[in-house]
Amino acid sequence: MTGDEIDKTVITDITDAHKEQDVVRKAARAHEKPAPFLIVMNGEEKGKKFLIVTKETKIGRASRCHLQIKDRLVSSEHAVITSDDEGLLIEDLKSTNGTIVNNQPATRCYLKNGDVIRLGKIELRVTIPPGARTAL
Repeated sequence: MTGDEIDKTVITDITDAHKEQDVVRKAARAHEKPAPFLIVMNGEEKGKKFLIVTKETKIGRASRCHLQIKDRLVSSEHAVITSDDEGLLIEDLKSTNGTIVNNQPATRCYLKNGDVIRLGKIELRVTIPPGARTAL
C-alpha cells in the first residue's frame, strides 16, 4: 500500500450532513469574509475541501458528525473544531487514537493556516484565507 492509499477509508463531504451543497455555499456567502476550510491530503477524497461555516464542526465516524470519516482508527465522535473570537480551536473528544496536529498529540489547541490534522490515517490541512472570519 502506498502513502496515498488507505484501506477501507472513506470521507463523506460535510455537506452530506446538511443534505445540500447549496446550504454550505449560501452560509459561506452570507458572511462577507471568506470561510476557513480543511483540505483532505490523502486517500480517496484527496483534494476535497470542507468549509467551516458553523460554530462547531464535529468530526468522527458517526453519521451525526458534520465531517464523517469512515476509518476504523477514527472514533465515532473524534474531535470538534470550534470557531471563536481567537480563531479555530480543535479539541480531541477523548478519542481512542488521539488527535495529531503537526505531528504532535493535541488534546486542545488553536489551529493556524497550514496546520495538518491527522485523525486515524487521514490528514487534513487547515486553510484560513486572509481576512477569513473565524468567529461565527
